Amino acid sequence: MDTGNIGEPGHKNCNACHFNGGGTGAFSLNPGAPGFTPKLDGVPRGFNFTTGTNVNALPASLALRLPRDGGFGSIRLPFGSFGNIGEIPGVGRVPLEEFNSMSVIESADTAPFFHNHAVETLEEAVAFYGTPAYSAVESIGDAVAGPVPVKISSNPNDPEVQDISTFLRVLNALENIRSALSAGERARQAASLTDVQEIAALGREEAIDAIEVLSSGSLQRTQDLSLILCRARLSAARGALNAASSAGNRAGAEQALREALTALRGSRELLADPATLPASFRK
Repeated sequence: MDTGNIGEPGHKNCNACHFNGGGTGAFSLNPGAPGFTPKLDGVPRGFNFTTGTNVNALPASLALRLPRDGGFGSIRLPFGSFGNIGEIPGVGRVPLEEFNSMSVIESADTAPFFHNHAVETLEEAVAFYGTPAYSAVESIGDAVAGPVPVKISSNPNDPEVQDISTFLRVLNALENIRSALSAGERARQAASLTDVQEIAALGREEAIDAIEVLSSGSLQRTQDLSLILCRARLSAARGALNAASSAGNRAGAEQALREALTALRGSRELLADPATLPASFRK
């Protein structure tokens, strides 16, 4: 979330483009901000940014000779694709190659990263914002709107990069757990045993995703006891949901689902205080 104002140098301001971990620009929810767009009932709806990343210029993109993607817009660009063009003071007309800001809540689940899949891991995706490729975008931003306040290492193993990646992995796992809990509760209400089995199987896949997210990248060699216990409880939930998905009778499925829900709630409490989570995550 950071503590600086939007655009204030020296801060990461992830929340500016990914409000609450989503893809909505934070200032678009501020009635005093330019372009504020309230609904008819007076509730702000916010809007999604498009922004240039210059990921087309990453060494991997260039080495593979990937075609440049112009991103947002329909203007025919000099390199043969379509996108949008901006007038940069002192530079002239340049292709901006802008793309929509993506939600980061399940970012750890969606590798490889960026529109051309040029970045393989979440840690490398975070570190991208310290690379020369992104610095070139910053220089354009400086010319248009002042300094872009992103200062981070380009090394995926940098402690700050690892910390941010860990944070995103925990957010991802919390969403997986929320979805698995929802599946488990819906399975208990399902009309037929077949429906119970199918919905329980969906919950099992969410538990598997959470385990993988909390076992990879920055967390692969963690010694944090809470995370180790969390993975153990998620493994128990996965086993119980698997049992529910193949149970031969309703009573057996119900018992397995109860065990799964208990294990899932226990794993969630090791990642975050449930009282601090949105209502949909506390059930």
